[in-house]
Amino acid sequence: MTTEKLQNKIIEEFGSRVTQESYLKKADKGLWESEKKLIEKHFKSGSTVLDVGCGTGRTTIPLHNLGYKVLGIDLVPEMIENAKKIVEEKELKIDYEVGDATNLKYEDNFFDGIYSSAEVGYNKNDKRFYEFVSQNLQEKENIAPEEIIFWDDDQKNVDVANSCGWNAFLYISLEEFQAKMKILF
Repeated sequence: MTTEKLQNKIIEEFGSRVTQESYLKKADKGLWESEKKLIEKHFKSGSTVLDVGCGTGRTTIPLHNLGYKVLGIDLVPEMIENAKKIVEEKELKIDYEVGDATNLKYEDNFFDGIYSSAEVGYNKNDKRFYEFVSQNLQEKENIAPEEIIFWDDDQKNVDVANSCGWNAFLYISLEEFQAKMKILF
């Protein structure tokens, strides 16, 4: 599958009415506790953050509320339209743009950090998914598969990711996640 075909499939699936309804419900859920700790540990307060795959703003709004200057981008126009409606209703000043994470238009070092927390709408126990991501990261960002850290709550997905050279781990609990992250970093 070409990059363009994959992107069109993502736009079609994530732009659907059913998916949009689901994401609108998730918009107010905010950051998971593990996300908040990760952000506070690695991003300086007040820094400029790019939220990649921001959806309807589940992570973008809390980043803004924590004092970060944040820009949310998503490949799916419907996600951005709904994110803008939500911040308008909440009277917040957050910028959102339709954008492709594989082809960013910003100058180097424009952002202090990049954050992404994605619910991947793809069959993650299909080896082709990991091979596609690995190939693109290798070609475009010079990131080797063994440099990727991946967590999932499904052992099949973890096994397939590991078979592609990723450092994949089964998510069981926040405590175990935190302990493993301390070892890794």
